[in-house]
Amino acid sequence: MRSFLISLLEAVLHMLNPLHSPRLAVLDVALELQRLDHRLFEVLDSLSLPFDVGKMREERVPRTVLAEIHGIVELVKREYLQEAISHLLRVSEITEEELREEFFELHGGGA
Repeated sequence: MRSFLISLLEAVLHMLNPLHSPRLAVLDVALELQRLDHRLFEVLDSLSLPFDVGKMREERVPRTVLAEIHGIVELVKREYLQEAISHLLRVSEITEEELREEFFELHGGGA
């Protein structure tokens, strides 16, 4: 499903040519990050974790290289990529009106 969505977004961006708009350029970057997220998902899916990975996470036994890779990839996906994708998608869609409304909500009524 993810691959289909990525392919669909790629086709739309190709038709719109991201070089003509900063918004589309940002959307293109978000798509690239989504591709990386998908590749990291495939890495996680391919790992054979040891039976005692729970004990490794609790630091009761030494970690293996595979457990370390799994933990770091999960961290990168959860803490960095998803947040970056979310922010880039938001900024690619935000309007001037929404920015003004947000400003006045934070700073009170009028200018």
